Amino acid sequence: MATYRIRAAENRDAAAIARIHVLSWQSAYQGLMPEAFLQQLNIAQRTQQWRAWLQAMPSKQEEAWVIEDGGQLAGFACCGLIRGEFEPFDSEIYAIYLLPEKQQRGLGSALFSACRQALQQRDLQRHLVWVLRDNQPARQFYAARGGSPCFERRQRLGDTLEVDEVGYGWLPPAV
Repeated sequence: MATYRIRAAENRDAAAIARIHVLSWQSAYQGLMPEAFLQQLNIAQRTQQWRAWLQAMPSKQEEAWVIEDGGQLAGFACCGLIRGEFEPFDSEIYAIYLLPEKQQRGLGSALFSACRQALQQRDLQRHLVWVLRDNQPARQFYAARGGSPCFERRQRLGDTLEVDEVGYGWLPPAV
């Protein structure tokens, strides 16, 4: 029986989302990004970024979701209009992150479904998500949910780090 609850993220969630964001990056990207980059991630700084993003989100037609497990925030996801020109996609799942100890319990799948449903309710049917090329668990997660690799790009993170990403896409069935 599911013990989790998904709800729209609120401004009051910024600090918890920032903590999840930093801890999940430090766990999931260990060995995929330089250790110095991961260790410099700052929860206080990320909290400020999340507060600003959550406040601006409605005007940008973006959405963020949190998942509570046992009454505590365990993860988050965000989605919205596509960022950039990636035909034929109209929408993007920007992020899905869980606390490391909350992974492999179906919470990521629940957040993924919440994003897809929210996008589809806005008549956005063609979704894209970007994944680090070498992040095999994430690539398997999206492939298992029907995503197909359809783009590759090099993305800059911060001032000096560049990473290779793969875009996984979902298109509605042909009529």
